Amino acid sequence: MSQNFPLGVATEFVSTSEGDIRILVRRVSPAYPWLVLSPGQGDAAESLFMLFEISVNQQINIVVFDPPGHGLSDEPRADYSPKSQQVVWESVLEHLKVSRAYIGGYSYGAYSAAMCGGSLADRIVGLILIEGGYLTMKQKGVTVESETEDILESMSTYRFGSWDEALEVIRSQATTWTYYDEAEFYTSMVERDGAIVLRVTDNTIIQMEQTLGDYSIAVMKELTCHILLLHSTLPAEKEEMRASGLALFHYHAPHAKIVPIPNCGHTIKEHLPFVMNQIAEYIRDVV
Repeated sequence: MSQNFPLGVATEFVSTSEGDIRILVRRVSPAYPWLVLSPGQGDAAESLFMLFEISVNQQINIVVFDPPGHGLSDEPRADYSPKSQQVVWESVLEHLKVSRAYIGGYSYGAYSAAMCGGSLADRIVGLILIEGGYLTMKQKGVTVESETEDILESMSTYRFGSWDEALEVIRSQATTWTYYDEAEFYTSMVERDGAIVLRVTDNTIIQMEQTLGDYSIAVMKELTCHILLLHSTLPAEKEEMRASGLALFHYHAPHAKIVPIPNCGHTIKEHLPFVMNQIAEYIRDVV
């Protein structure tokens, strides 16, 4: 089952013990490095589609996948433990017939890749952590329960009476609206119980947050491969928290290249050109 996007990007499905996982993939050449990314919590692969456009002349094979319970991937069959996520990462690499790759992602995708970094060490050339993987919940000053409650409350506001209403509201919240945004809209929303709601379920969010609660210094200590960490610089009132997290990360992974994204908060869409340029430069330096 496949569906073609522009820029030579194809949709494929990977069969895993954790369910079918949808990937967006552009194969340039088997001689070029592979970059495999996971988007953030609640996001479909289309949220990072701009990376394909920006990198069209780069010598990199790129893959972005929908995590379990997101986009067009199946609901998680077991849980969101690092072991289950490792199965997904390994299955994607096996599907691509790739022995080693750069893996990473944005926000939760970065945490997922980092949590699997130790167990997948022989399959990883380097980790690409985009605004994630450097803060524990304790450093953020939240608990699993409080963060889960906030996310579920926010999700509950995305409930609409029709597809037209949903599209109108989501479009009004965006500063720009492209083909990719519309594609993400239709893969991130679903009709359920007579309403248009986010495809990701409460249960998936609860499981993801429980796993995030286990992200710790012990995980950081296992990150011995090449690492590129790109982090936010806004808002200013969170600077002390960011600095503390980055300092701790650097202490346990001193080999990591840490790059600030200028004038960037947690949302990175408009900063993806800078992000992709940094990733391409890093990969060239490692290779």
